[in-house]
Amino acid sequence: MREREIAALELPHVAEHLRLGVVPIENRKELTQTISLLLNQSRTAWGRLSSRLYSEIDSEDNYVLMEEWESRAHWARYLKSDDFAVLFGAINALSNTAQLEFRLLSHIGGLEAISAERTGHS
Repeated sequence: MREREIAALELPHVAEHLRLGVVPIENRKELTQTISLLLNQSRTAWGRLSSRLYSEIDSEDNYVLMEEWESRAHWARYLKSDDFAVLFGAINALSNTAQLEFRLLSHIGGLEAISAERTGHS
């Protein structure tokens, strides 16, 4: 597929999921405070629309950072920034990075997509 065709298929917003892996209990408060401080300082500067940090239900030791971006270009530019380097350094220092997972998420649809799947209509 040509670059122009790929760009036409791209959704306006990009969501990413960063699973931090195990965060030792003694590092949890520092991790949440550090991530909150760093993300609040650059909340809109890089085209970030939202950020959320979750602990997993079945394991409070595992955290997931979810972010939504204006575009893939905004997200890619952020990954090359000093702000991201500082955030990634903090994550490396405070969590088990051997379990670090990073994913870009795709938009499937809203309630209409769920209804269509449940009723067998697509």
